[in-house]
Amino acid sequence: MSPTPAILVSGWAHPADVLCPLAAALRPDFDSICLSTKELGDNQATWSSALAERIRSAGSPPLVVGWSMGGMVAIEALTSDSPPPAAALALIGSTVRFCAAPDWPWGQTPSALRALRTGLRRDARAALAGFLRECAAPDAPAEDALHAGVDAALSMGLPHLLDGLDYLGSTDLTGRIGRLKTRCICIHGNEDRIIPSDASWAIAKHTSGFLEVHAERGHSLPVASPVLVADAIRRGWGQR
Repeated sequence: MSPTPAILVSGWAHPADVLCPLAAALRPDFDSICLSTKELGDNQATWSSALAERIRSAGSPPLVVGWSMGGMVAIEALTSDSPPPAAALALIGSTVRFCAAPDWPWGQTPSALRALRTGLRRDARAALAGFLRECAAPDAPAEDALHAGVDAALSMGLPHLLDGLDYLGSTDLTGRIGRLKTRCICIHGNEDRIIPSDASWAIAKHTSGFLEVHAERGHSLPVASPVLVADAIRRGWGQR
């Protein structure tokens, strides 16, 4: 049997290749390509439509895997007026709204996002290092790995990173999640400091989807534990 195509989309400040270990862990069941928003265009307005075109061109309905902001872009693509066909959507540490609101309490404060934006403009390396430490928590990243992560984020370009923060601050998909017709697999770390795991619980509830929350794991779950995530995706896939 031929492997199912899969499209993996990384999160903010993470180039596509950070998901290559997850793509490897999904073989031989899935034949994956890894993307970041950088491959989807220089402007956030094109990201969901560009991803939709990638999904349509997959040959057969693919598994779509979105981590963090990548999951938001995937939800947007799959709840458009003319959604592309997907076999399933796996959301890893993702959400439908990054900033908390009265009807969606599971997010960051707008002031935290503004502080990150200001930090990027003043001292991008320090701001990104702080963000990546929060992603890695409860683990503490090695300094060489942290420096490499900062370099990789900066390689995406500061304008692109700032555009991503604008997307996170302005995108609200709470009214669209009920339009999702694709099977939803939600995977989260219970110590995620970027997006609370309750966000995945709420998405799974709204979509009657599959949910796994992993103890002592943080936001960098697919990077730090690709085999664990691949196994969780397979369990969710098996419950279609």
